[in-house]
Amino acid sequence: MSRVTFGFWVSILGSIDRRYANQILPNVFPFHSLNAHPNDWNDQNIKTNALKFIYELNHFRNRIAHHEPLWKFSAIKDTPHNRPPTIIEPASNSLNDSLARFQRLLSLLDEAMKAMNPDFHVDMMQSSWRRKLDYLLSEQGISRYKNLKHCPDINQHPLTPIQFRKKFKLIMKKNKPIQVGYSNMKGLFIPE
Repeated sequence: MSRVTFGFWVSILGSIDRRYANQILPNVFPFHSLNAHPNDWNDQNIKTNALKFIYELNHFRNRIAHHEPLWKFSAIKDTPHNRPPTIIEPASNSLNDSLARFQRLLSLLDEAMKAMNPDFHVDMMQSSWRRKLDYLLSEQGISRYKNLKHCPDINQHPLTPIQFRKKFKLIMKKNKPIQVGYSNMKGLFIPE
């Protein structure tokens, strides 16, 4: 089962018969707030609303897998039965809009992890990839990226993937952040 795609699980969770949802979903999300009243999982509208985050995360995962632009988010619409759709989140039109959408995705991921395993969520928050991602999405991280601190040489054109792979050690050497102190997150690296 570990070899199936994320999209497979999205489909499975979305197709759980509402009669059995209160028996299955509390085992998948043992720390979810709906478990206070497990029969709420049997209500199709409540279940669909509770699992909407999975569809949004899967949509973003597919954009990454298909090499689509990550900074351009389309609007998120709620399409209730027999009513016109309402916009939950507008399309991103600026850097700040895109950053807000990234933060939304991270908060959805955080809530999902907390609902499945709070200890795993704590580990995830302390992981190096999460600290780096949080930094990259910060004002300092974006400034560093805009100032080409991720390139081996500011005067050089962007690298092809092959060139990047060949020069990766040099890029890492020149761009390695130094740890100068702690921020509100334990172990956050602040760049030079």
